[in-house]
Amino acid sequence: MGCMYTEPDGLTYFYYAYNGTGNKRADGLMTGSADDVGHYAHCVMGVTLIWENTEGLGIDDDFMTAIANAVYHNSNTRNGSIQSPSADKIKPLSRKPWNKNPKTKLFINGAFHDDLIENQHKHMGAGAMREGAALSRNPRTHWGYFRALRKDRSRIHMGEAV
Repeated sequence: MGCMYTEPDGLTYFYYAYNGTGNKRADGLMTGSADDVGHYAHCVMGVTLIWENTEGLGIDDDFMTAIANAVYHNSNTRNGSIQSPSADKIKPLSRKPWNKNPKTKLFINGAFHDDLIENQHKHMGAGAMREGAALSRNPRTHWGYFRALRKDRSRIHMGEAV
C-alpha cells in the first residue's frame, strides 16, 4: 500500500508501508510503517525503469517528482525510513538506522528535484557538499540524461534495430 500525499505547502510526496502494515487515515495520510531508505531506493530503481521506457503507462513526471520530494524531505531528517513531513511529525520512523552517507541509487531523482543530490550530501561536511553540487550539475550522468529526456523525449532515442 502506497501513499501519495499532498502537504499544506502544495508538494506531493510518495512513500509506502513496509510489508503492508501502514494505517491510512480518512484524509489519505499513511502512518505507522514506512519502508527504510535502502529498500525504498531499490523500488525507485524499478519505477525509474518503467518511467524511462514506457511513457504514458502509469509512471509520469508527477509521480517521479513525488518520489523525489519524499527523498529530499528524508535528507532533512535523521530518520531511516522515508515518509511525508506530516507523517514524520506524527510518528518518525527508522526501520533501519539512519545513515549520514548519501544513497547514490536515489541520485537519479535529482532530475525531478533540483537540490536533491546536494541535500543528500549535507550531513557530510563542506567538501562533500561541494562535490554533491558539482555532481548534481554534471550533464553526463543518468540524472542529466533524465533532465534532457523530461524536456523533450523526441530528441533522445536509442536508434532502431536492424
